[in-house]
Amino acid sequence: MKHEVSSVALVDLEEYIKDHSEPSKAHIETVSDISVEVGVQLGKARLTLGDVKKLKVGDILEVEKSLGHKVDVYLGCEKVGIGEAIVMDENFGIVISEIQADKKKAVLAAMKHELSENE
Repeated sequence: MKHEVSSVALVDLEEYIKDHSEPSKAHIETVSDISVEVGVQLGKARLTLGDVKKLKVGDILEVEKSLGHKVDVYLGCEKVGIGEAIVMDENFGIVISEIQADKKKAVLAAMKHELSENE
């Protein structure tokens, strides 16, 4: 068996990190039109299993929060902010009051990575 030896060029770690830590503006523009799911958790209710079994269409679940209370805002499955539930005409709306920029950035980076793997 014959082995071949090849030379290898090592990359300077600091240069690699500098080049790859900030996403290029051009790349951000290419993914800006992609839709992502943003969810809001309005509240929770605690029920017995017997009550869950009896649930039917038209039943109302009362939660511990009401209009004006703070609600959690999710990007995918990750909580990234807090908002306040309001009524706009006949629809609910959420006024964003806090955004956790580091979490939002991490979730978006993970989504971008997932998209690139699926291409």
